[in-house]
Amino acid sequence: MIALTPLIKRPIAFGAVAGLGVGTVGLWLESLWIAAVYHYPWPVGMWGEALAMAVPVAVLMGMCGALFGMVLTGQRLPGRAAGISVVVVTVLVIGGAVANGLHIVVPRQNNAAITLTDLPAAPGQRMVSADVQLQPSDMVGRHPEWVTILSWQGRMENNRGLQIDELEQVGPGHYRSTRPLPVWGTWKTLLRVQDGYTMTAVPIYEPADEAIPAPEVPALPAMNRPFVQEITILQRERDQNAPVWLFTAGSIVVLFMTLMVIAGLTWGAGRLGNAVTEPEPVEDKQPAPRAA
Repeated sequence: MIALTPLIKRPIAFGAVAGLGVGTVGLWLESLWIAAVYHYPWPVGMWGEALAMAVPVAVLMGMCGALFGMVLTGQRLPGRAAGISVVVVTVLVIGGAVANGLHIVVPRQNNAAITLTDLPAAPGQRMVSADVQLQPSDMVGRHPEWVTILSWQGRMENNRGLQIDELEQVGPGHYRSTRPLPVWGTWKTLLRVQDGYTMTAVPIYEPADEAIPAPEVPALPAMNRPFVQEITILQRERDQNAPVWLFTAGSIVVLFMTLMVIAGLTWGAGRLGNAVTEPEPVEDKQPAPRAA
């Protein structure tokens, strides 16, 4: 629709406005898809931060796309300084958004007191309800992204191996389950909490795994367990003793290669842009008068 407006004749402005549409309307349309097919819909509380991250990135990427399109179609760029400035600012904004998304707080000093009550279950199975008290009770705000119990890698009678229970809040930091929870066989069950930058978990039940190897984490009737980084539960087989420098070095290599690609595209586009010349005016050539 934006392409039907006069902005189409101003590529950079067109790219910025189109990016704004992607960062707002596009993000809203994406939320509808997430709510329809994903297990964790986007809560209302995340929209402020989501827009603050998405809109600047989308606008600047639209401008970069417009500059690249101008080069490919043989249009003269507005100026070398302006083009480089747009690219540099875009890289910095994307880097800030990525860093913000990767920033996670794990409150290892906090615990969860969990009480399990056995429920009727088929022979060989164990289904429970859970009463959860966060310690301290103000660990999360009034509107956390989620406080759930996730169970996966098992099998129910409907052959589903994934179950997510959105806990019901009954008091300050006090929650209880709304459906039976599997804590038997190959099931893995954990408490998941996300509130802003806080993203953490507590294991409730994990079977022994000789291949890793890892001992069983039993589902006790009453337990008080500390919060940990949830990847240590979700990716139990991951070697947590791997040196930190290895991950850091790998990330630096990926970052360097990414910046090299961006720099190469920018340099090449700049050379092509500088090679574009203004079209020469067409002169009407009148035939020379013949001598009498």
